[in-house]
Amino acid sequence: MGMMPLFSPLEVNAQAMADYTSTPPFISDGVPPNVLLLMDNSGSMNMAAYQPAFDTTRAYFGIFDPYECYAYGALKFAPDPAANPAALSTCSNAAYPWSGNLLNYVANRRIDIVKWVMVGGMCDVGRGSDGSCPRTKGQDTFSGTVCCQDQTQSLTVAQASGRMPTSLIPGAGSVSFHMMGSKASLKGSFCVDNDSTQPTGADCSDDDGYSETNFIIRAENLTATTGVIQQVGNKTRFGLMQFKGAGDGGKVLSDVGGNVTSMVAAIDNTTPATWTPLAESLYEATRYFA
Repeated sequence: MGMMPLFSPLEVNAQAMADYTSTPPFISDGVPPNVLLLMDNSGSMNMAAYQPAFDTTRAYFGIFDPYECYAYGALKFAPDPAANPAALSTCSNAAYPWSGNLLNYVANRRIDIVKWVMVGGMCDVGRGSDGSCPRTKGQDTFSGTVCCQDQTQSLTVAQASGRMPTSLIPGAGSVSFHMMGSKASLKGSFCVDNDSTQPTGADCSDDDGYSETNFIIRAENLTATTGVIQQVGNKTRFGLMQFKGAGDGGKVLSDVGGNVTSMVAAIDNTTPATWTPLAESLYEATRYFA
């Protein structure tokens, strides 16, 4: 009498991703997820985006293209229309002496980076129908005496060489870049200086013999920029929340699934001006969905 094994070997096949699904197979249409973004609008967002010392081998991203070289004129930085270099390098064309990598390091605040990621940067002109922006700018609105409006970044003369106009580089030491949000006439710009002493008057001068120069933080874009909000579009139902200007907790600026155009405008118009009631805001965000 023959016996059949209780465990016969079975054929084994590799599994494909098509064998799995995140939604039940009987549902024909996917539903866009609800995502409420909590944007930090506290005073510390006025701080310079990049705090460690400048590293010539590192790419610093922001409203300027780190692989591009720029010329300054007509109160804006315009990129070289020639092809971008393949790697980080100095700017060899004397007509476009400003390195975008250097500009991002010295002229971007934390709030600028957040706006760049979310909507492509704070727009200086009207946005396109798709929410894109042909010209971006640095933060130029500040609230009262809130924290961190005045920021200074410094590079050694060797680091600055080939990355900015030679005429602005001192003979030795370092080059300093002052962003003075507390001065009405200097908001949204930076001063180039030969020392770390921040200007106290209405212009960049500190009367030390070096000719300090002011530059508006404004970038012309060869390709109009967008951020996560426009790129994801209607695939997600976004909402926007920020910290309250008075009292604890957060406030909803744009309801989940609301108008994307108004949400982009709200991000553009954000001015760092609050404390950081994070726990309370997260609790209120939970209640928003409850």
